[in-house]
Amino acid sequence: MTPRVRLALWIAGATAGFVAAIVVAASSRTDQPVLSSVLIVAVGWAFIVGGLIALERRPDNRFGLLMAGEGFAWFLAALGASDNAAIFTAGYLGSSLYLAVLGHTILAYPTGRLPDRASRIIVAIAYLITTAGTLAVVLTAHPEDLHCTDCPSNEPRSGTWSPATAGATMLSVDTKASARHANNRFERFMTFFLLDLRV
Repeated sequence: MTPRVRLALWIAGATAGFVAAIVVAASSRTDQPVLSSVLIVAVGWAFIVGGLIALERRPDNRFGLLMAGEGFAWFLAALGASDNAAIFTAGYLGSSLYLAVLGHTILAYPTGRLPDRASRIIVAIAYLITTAGTLAVVLTAHPEDLHCTDCPSNEPRSGTWSPATAGATMLSVDTKASARHANNRFERFMTFFLLDLRV
């Protein structure tokens, strides 16, 4: 990894921390927003700084990169505190990703590489659940099931805001209408599974 890339990661880490702090501190749905923002930034920066230092010392070892990735994923989840619908959606969709990255980091210690097929399968499933699984739940579940009755509206000034736009894909889907018809067992299982992860 070149020095320019490492410098870019330092800048991105600092920026992500400041953005997360501002979002949480300005949130009307967070208890003690200032204290929460300080704690969130401290945890995220601890992972990013530790990871980037490890990367500087051992650039051929991926463990530092995984640690830094955990910090970035942590800051992504913090965006879910936003009162802005678009920022909130991006944060909510990524709200469990840090768990998959953390599991990946632990299983890949100390080399940064997964040692066997079993661990690779576990990590792949974790990423699938915390990305595609979260999207499926958000598109189909009732707001009450997601403990999200006070979340920002998903209806902007024109059209319908779909969580899928966080991935740069515009979908003409009314998520509230879809939720009323989400009754199959798979959707219910995924909803409660992800809620357990968030507790």
